[in-house]
Amino acid sequence: MVDGRRGDRRSWLFNDARCAHCHAPAFATELCAACIDALPWIDPACPGCALPLPAGAGGFCAACARRPRPWAAAYCALRYAAPADRWVQRLKYRHDLAAARRLGWLLAQGARHAGMAAPELVIPMPLHRARQRERGFNQADEIARALAREWRLPVAASAARQLHPTGDQTGLSAAERRRNMRGAFSADPRRVRDRHVAIIDDVLTTGASCEALCAALHAAGAGRVQVWCCARTP
Repeated sequence: MVDGRRGDRRSWLFNDARCAHCHAPAFATELCAACIDALPWIDPACPGCALPLPAGAGGFCAACARRPRPWAAAYCALRYAAPADRWVQRLKYRHDLAAARRLGWLLAQGARHAGMAAPELVIPMPLHRARQRERGFNQADEIARALAREWRLPVAASAARQLHPTGDQTGLSAAERRRNMRGAFSADPRRVRDRHVAIIDDVLTTGASCEALCAALHAAGAGRVQVWCCARTP
């Protein structure tokens, strides 16, 4: 792990922050340097789907070579494995905002290390208003704001919206998810036309939600769309 992912050690040398795992002096993310190094980072990865590639490999995986993705590039910082999976679950179902700050910070550091091009604005994956009212917040929005602070980027949460509820997609196949998400989003041309934008979400699985949002952004005139997610399922 290079120091770029660890941030500035001065952020913890003179305070009482302790690592959530080993209780060593920690960063603002409540992780120490050793525990950050031990995270399930994805490197290298396919730039199309962000799935891990064998060490030393480059370029697209076979699936993305056959079926190119609609976005310019995708990046996921971590495998959806311990402890990242626990943080996502705590954020999503327990409203653990400390987990959102940690995931956003790690995504920001990982994307910088991977050489991802800085977008002009970040767009959190929208929730339908009924789901957001029920949950009380949008976890992608919390992650996006933490990332945006590190990259000094504007967050455009209102630039896209989910038009109709899509329900829980757990257990659906990739094809079923794509059908379920088709036409689910709209984007504001005044906000995204000719802009380089990054979609921010917690987990990338089949990519159906990101594909649907990407289609809406392209229809609204977005110039370039990337997908940045904290974790990638197998």
